Amino acid sequence: MAFSSRKNVIAHVYTSQAASLSLLPQDSNDPEAQSTKAVKANFVTPQDPVIETANGGRANPCRSTRRGRLPLYGPPILLRNLQSRAFRVSSMFLSLAFLGTIFLGSLLISIPILLQHIYLRLTFWNLDQWRPFYEEEKRREQVRRDTAIAQTSAAAGHDKR
Repeated sequence: MAFSSRKNVIAHVYTSQAASLSLLPQDSNDPEAQSTKAVKANFVTPQDPVIETANGGRANPCRSTRRGRLPLYGPPILLRNLQSRAFRVSSMFLSLAFLGTIFLGSLLISIPILLQHIYLRLTFWNLDQWRPFYEEEKRREQVRRDTAIAQTSAAAGHDKR
């Protein structure tokens, strides 16, 4: 008995959804409204309906102009819930695999540079010598030292007089 009442509830839900999928209000006596009335749902697969109208056309199963968007998905069932969760889990692992590949690729590319840097530090090489303006910086540093020494010696000589 409970099963047949559940079927009646589901049938009523589908009937109200089919009425809402019609392009024009169903309570209208307009012949055009009657020709766009949703009369039949042909199921391509158990969960994918094609709504036929009274004039033989197809109604859009994704939205209604009267009530905004109203998708016709059917009742939630265990198989659809499991399918949805399987898609979520598989997409998570595929996304993690993709991002992990990018991360490992960037890590593998940077390992030789890191090892070279460590080797040069351990062997006491001057790592600054490969900078673009290193020679110019050294020249200007020497000029500043020479100027400071000249000023210091001039000031020291000026104080002795």
